[in-house]
Amino acid sequence: MRKLEAWVRIVRPPIMVISIVGVSVGALNVTLGRGEPLPLATYGMTCLMAALLSAGLMVHNDYYDLPSDRVTRPKKALPSGAIKASTARDVGFALMALAVLTGLLVRFPATGELDVITALFAALVFLVGLFYNIRGKHTGLLGHAMVALGVGLIPYMGAVPFRDYVDMLPLAAGIAVMEVGREIMVCAGDIEGDRAAGFSTLPVRIGQRRSLLVALGFYIASAPLFFIYLPSIAGHIYGEGWDYGPMGADDSFPVRNTLLDVNMFGTLYFVGAAAFLAALIALWWLVWRKPVWESFERYIRTGSRMLIFLFQVLLLAEAWA
Repeated sequence: MRKLEAWVRIVRPPIMVISIVGVSVGALNVTLGRGEPLPLATYGMTCLMAALLSAGLMVHNDYYDLPSDRVTRPKKALPSGAIKASTARDVGFALMALAVLTGLLVRFPATGELDVITALFAALVFLVGLFYNIRGKHTGLLGHAMVALGVGLIPYMGAVPFRDYVDMLPLAAGIAVMEVGREIMVCAGDIEGDRAAGFSTLPVRIGQRRSLLVALGFYIASAPLFFIYLPSIAGHIYGEGWDYGPMGADDSFPVRNTLLDVNMFGTLYFVGAAAFLAALIALWWLVWRKPVWESFERYIRTGSRMLIFLFQVLLLAEAWA
């Protein structure tokens, strides 16, 4: 039972839920949000891909975080010995590989087609996550940006199986830039453990207080990206907003889709995005005022994660608004 509980904890169910809700934001807004049907089989495979990728990255990350966790989180599954470190490494790798395979098959149950583009994006997150787990914490700001790229791609990857390659880009970019700041703050809280483990995160390199100011800069820089919308650009990219009509026995040709002019996001989104950014900065202030380990755990690891989840729920509601 102790081992089962350890496995449940190491895959991080809350982060798996956030990932599933994140891809749902992309999938539902480019289908139901546009008045189009949602292919349930493709949607289900998209959610499975997100869950596998998230779980694999979390398990694999714990293997490489073990030296730091021995200092700051000795009760976690690997430092406590509930799960062998080598087992976590191998299972994490296998889950990420399964996610790439699921991405390739994401459209297959509904259409019989292989989706190479979705598989490539899943492979990108896999490889970036793999590199981050192995070397990222020794690369300063670059390491934080690697994590942010994977997080930002979540809503985007939810839209890709439905042949929408543009509309989620501004949201994905906003989340990615914001997440650089959040990752810096997470590592600022772990600074003692990271120093002991020999990691070279930005807080270790420049100090905790200065790194918090850099994190605030990324929060502020992300704000304009949340309020950009690109319907006019979308209409000029092949595959985005195009229908497919017959051109012969085995081929097809693209036809402009009149639904391109439907604006996905409305007042609910813009008000919610503004509230989300304001709340993030409020959490930053609470940490800045008292930068101790407990503050980082309460306001960043837990508080900002809950805030992101609530923002995702609002984005889901936007699909029906």
